[in-house]
Amino acid sequence: MIFKELANHLDLDISTFTGEFKCTILSNRAIFVQNYIKILVYSSEKLTLKLKNKYFIVVGEGLAIKEMGKKEAVVVGKFNSFSYDMV
Repeated sequence: MIFKELANHLDLDISTFTGEFKCTILSNRAIFVQNYIKILVYSSEKLTLKLKNKYFIVVGEGLAIKEMGKKEAVVVGKFNSFSYDMV
């Protein structure tokens, strides 16, 4: 519980400390993904991210990674669907 208390004190999301995947919808044309392991598929129509024990799949049109860090990325485009698939 120390991580939860620290996250609350610093006004951060608990996933920052636990390494859990998080997808935040920023607008109808942008998402922010955190704590993925690696990018498996990247095209203008599909993005597949490897997570700890599943895949996160984004399907859309004009998909592009606008910003990218070590474990986070901002993806823009027209989103048609978001789904999970088991490893």
